[in-house]
Amino acid sequence: MINKVTKTTSLRLLQISKIHSNFAQTQAMVENFRSLHSRLDDIEYLMQEDGLRNLGNSPFSFCSDGQTCETRCQIFSRSTAN
Repeated sequence: MINKVTKTTSLRLLQISKIHSNFAQTQAMVENFRSLHSRLDDIEYLMQEDGLRNLGNSPFSFCSDGQTCETRCQIFSRSTAN
């Protein structure tokens, strides 16, 4: 009888431990989602500060000095080719 109670108690403790672990992981995930908006705002600010208006290598993306990124890449390619 004591062995059966001990086994049942151990299984119950393992279940509670797993539930607690899952809950802690869920809390961390929820906090990450909550802070995502703030982190995206920070990234957007940094990109604007660097003068990037669009993502990618669009010829219409302007660098901080007003040149298009395409022009900047061409100038860089010529200077590194020498």
